[in-house]
Amino acid sequence: MMMPTSTGGEGPLGLCTRRGIERSYRKTYGDGGGGGGGSGVHGARWGRVGGMAETIIGSSSSSLSSNLPSSSQFPSMVEYARSIALNICLYGEMLHALRTTAMRGTSTTTTMTNPPTYHEVLSRHVLRVCAVPAGSFVHLGTTAELVDFVSSGASPPAVNAEGEGSNWRGDADRTRRRYRRFGAAMGLTSRAGAFVSGFGRNRGRHNVVMNSAMTVVNRGYIGESSIVEHCHVDVGDGTINIGDGCVVSGIRGSASFSLPSGMCLQLLPLSRSWHTVYPSLDVVVEDAVTFFVCICIGVHDNIKEAPAKALFGTDLQFIFGCGIDEDDLWDECIPASKRMLWNAKILPVVSSNGDGTVELNYSFLDWIESLPSSLSSLSTEVRPEDTHLHPNSSVPSRAMMGFKQWKESTRLSLSQIRTVVDSEAEARYRSSIPVKKCEDRRLLEVVDILMNRRNVSCNFDHVVDFVSSSNLSNGTAHLRWDVFGNAMETLDIAASKAITEGLFDADLGLEVTAQSLLPTGSGLGSSSIIGGCILSAIAKCVGIVLAGIDNAPGERIEINGQNSLIHSVLMLEQLLTTGGGWQDNIGGIVGGLKLGFSDAHILPLQTKVQRVSLSPQLVEALNQRLVLTFSGQPRLAKNILQQVLRRWATRSGEIMTTVEGLVKGASEAIACVEAGDINGLGLVMNQYWKFKMAMAGPNSGAEPASVRTLIDLLSSKGDIVGATLCGAGGGGFLVLLASEGHSSHEIESTARASGLDFFSWHSCTISEKGLVVEVVEAQCLH
Repeated sequence: MMMPTSTGGEGPLGLCTRRGIERSYRKTYGDGGGGGGGSGVHGARWGRVGGMAETIIGSSSSSLSSNLPSSSQFPSMVEYARSIALNICLYGEMLHALRTTAMRGTSTTTTMTNPPTYHEVLSRHVLRVCAVPAGSFVHLGTTAELVDFVSSGASPPAVNAEGEGSNWRGDADRTRRRYRRFGAAMGLTSRAGAFVSGFGRNRGRHNVVMNSAMTVVNRGYIGESSIVEHCHVDVGDGTINIGDGCVVSGIRGSASFSLPSGMCLQLLPLSRSWHTVYPSLDVVVEDAVTFFVCICIGVHDNIKEAPAKALFGTDLQFIFGCGIDEDDLWDECIPASKRMLWNAKILPVVSSNGDGTVELNYSFLDWIESLPSSLSSLSTEVRPEDTHLHPNSSVPSRAMMGFKQWKESTRLSLSQIRTVVDSEAEARYRSSIPVKKCEDRRLLEVVDILMNRRNVSCNFDHVVDFVSSSNLSNGTAHLRWDVFGNAMETLDIAASKAITEGLFDADLGLEVTAQSLLPTGSGLGSSSIIGGCILSAIAKCVGIVLAGIDNAPGERIEINGQNSLIHSVLMLEQLLTTGGGWQDNIGGIVGGLKLGFSDAHILPLQTKVQRVSLSPQLVEALNQRLVLTFSGQPRLAKNILQQVLRRWATRSGEIMTTVEGLVKGASEAIACVEAGDINGLGLVMNQYWKFKMAMAGPNSGAEPASVRTLIDLLSSKGDIVGATLCGAGGGGFLVLLASEGHSSHEIESTARASGLDFFSWHSCTISEKGLVVEVVEAQCLH
């Protein structure tokens, strides 16, 4: 890091300015020097000068060349500036030279590689630090740290009753908490200038999409904590799957791809003359073809580690076993001790079509996806010869085809692409990504559907994606409204135009007709079921996929969040002041037998439901023994529920014991069903009804006298093993579990013979399907 001491005549710091360099140039070459044969000064702009100093000399060429000599015998001004520019380290040299108020004198005793004159000049200045009140510091030195910072900073915080993250433990979690505070201060959000359509709903996944327009026909996927930026893709055939913890940048065109978790994928355009910079590449370039370098490395790959040990998150020795030699990655002139990913030729060059369209080949990702992760304990045990990745494998595979494409392609290193990337073209591309045009085009499609009365769904999934992904806690409510409000405004304009042009009647709107065969106050959760039917039908009309429908037995269903039908019905009932909880929604919407539960001490309430797998024999046995009868007495659940809530608020010993019994009874009922113990299920039903009456309290009217009379009668005759009123009680439907060998007809005859003929009797079976939404043609309704 030596520098000339007699070039400028004004000390070493004089070379940090444009005028200082010009003065030094004239002093060195006199009036006979110049621009170096017309290059450099003439027609060129000053660039960065120096190493860590990197002073930008932003002057135009005309202002510099007017008084400068020109001669092909001397270097250009740019070349001269580079040869004498200061090359110093900010941390190791500049900060060491600066004084603090605690130091005495004008110099410090430290070993420096620069001349004393340089050190003395800096040591005259005092280092002063301005501390930011309540400030915090985040250091992002690796790609992995960047991914963690952006994904954590843009995610909504998980908060518990104490006001902190629900599981903050250890240094890593404390770091993420600091990232989220930074994100809130910076206004980071999961969606910024993004149009995302055709990708699966988040359902708890947090990922970030910025300045991108992404459309796929087949359902795509963006994984947890992944970052997507500057992408413009429209995939009509195929799809895009991005794993967890990935960084995807600059992808364009209509090609589908699948990126494994923990990978970086970036596309950058190359300059027209890129192949001339490195003649050894031996590349034939057509004028109409645009070339791109594809940066594909692992998030945790250490690009400066020498010698390199891992590539694509896989042990490098395994990759060598796939048919790659070190000579394929490094030039012979690079010694083994200096062979890093930084100077390895690992970045394939891909080209677009000659007709101007961008159709890129990402088949090499199939090979990378099949590589074992070096983070896996199995990676050291797996050998290429034991897999289809070995070059001598007789089994053809997409992975080996991708490997062949990668190996035979022209490849650059990270150290090479800095001089051949067309940064101006990339900047133009990023500023031209048509996010707003994609949104407008989608809304025009919606208008066309409405105006022409076409029987197809209106697609608003880009609105749903944006609203469900944006983080309100980071102050991005206005960003949500930009997208959501624009969609609503478009619908309003379309409706007004339709009415004006007479396409629809003046009372244009969405007509909803709801019909139920259940009487009011049945106790079967009819209000929740009707609400679920209406919301799911509306969602079907506008193309919104709601969670909690058509789930298979044994599957745990997520019922929290904005895209959950059960959560939406719960909100609807609270808005209509009908009261109730999530248990009615689960019972009426989810098919089969199920267990609903919630996490204790976590707000807002996190509820879950899991369907229980039943054998056909058990279903048939239950269907034969279940009996349903209507008491003839409707009841208003709201009044009884208010009484229950008042008693719960007292937290008396009786109430706490009762609630514990109700919770325990749910698990006992599931255990009886899974064991095939139908009589045991009847006993749980009896105990459940006792607990329900205890919660409502005395004189609540939860159990009408006629209901108690019927239960006592059938129990005394041995006709039933269990009974309970549905819902909150007070009337409505009574469900009975007949004793083995007793039929519903016999039970009905016993009741009528005892004068209880005001009860109406109905068949009762288990519905495995639950809520079903169907679309029928208009003529089918007449």
